[in-house]
Amino acid sequence: MSFVVSIDKQILKLTVSGLAGLIGFWYFGSYMRKPKAIAAKPLAYVIYVTEELNEDQMLAHVEQIKQKIYKKILLHINSPGGSAIEYFKMYYMIRDCIEIDFKDHDKPDFITYVDKIGCSAGYMLAVIGKKIYCAPYGQTGSIGAIGSGFVIDPKWMDYIPIKPINVSTSSHKIGAYDILFGKTDAEKEIRPDVTLIYEHFTQIVRSRRPDIADEAVNGNSFHASKALELKLIDEIATEKQMWQKEFADFDVRCIPKPKVNNPYFSFSISFPAFQAWLNDK
Repeated sequence: MSFVVSIDKQILKLTVSGLAGLIGFWYFGSYMRKPKAIAAKPLAYVIYVTEELNEDQMLAHVEQIKQKIYKKILLHINSPGGSAIEYFKMYYMIRDCIEIDFKDHDKPDFITYVDKIGCSAGYMLAVIGKKIYCAPYGQTGSIGAIGSGFVIDPKWMDYIPIKPINVSTSSHKIGAYDILFGKTDAEKEIRPDVTLIYEHFTQIVRSRRPDIADEAVNGNSFHASKALELKLIDEIATEKQMWQKEFADFDVRCIPKPKVNNPYFSFSISFPAFQAWLNDK
């Protein structure tokens, strides 16, 4: 009897030991197969600046930025410009968001990429970026202003009683109609507003890019290589190169990219109320 009991005890020990070993092996294997925790990537946000961008859309972007969850902001620009007043307001919306809503240590880095075109008021928003990239085929600059008006001349009454005109700050910056320099009373009325807008535009550009060449603010637009020489931009890169260099380690978010109806032509409009608006800033 004692011999049988002794054998049963040995079998029991072996059985328990075997089960313990199997459980340990299963647990260890499960632990090794468990996926490792992956650190969350920092967030980045994209603002697509096109000719269709307006004040309401920019407000939505600013509200996103105010969440303070983004480490980098990309201004992706493909715009020839537009209404000077609206672009001035959008510029100040972003600038005030950076300077008022953020402390120095938690401000996101702003990067600009000029795709096909980033001219006139489009370049005004481009200078928000601490670094401006431009596509090899891109064009930027056209720093200036054009004001629109009308001329009424009795000599035209039988044909065209009202003739539209544009008044420009530079012969390099032209619009759809005649560019006049002191030829009519209408031009003399428009000229002060256009000059004021131009001066404020150049003030913004020089405050953000103090090393920019004087030639860069003459109203002309420049291809990427010349823009780099004039310090309008910092680096020429394809879009893929820019993404790889700046955002490879980021989780990028954006509001859906807007459609562009006419990405090649637009002209700015000046308003007599600009002076009053500027005094309020």
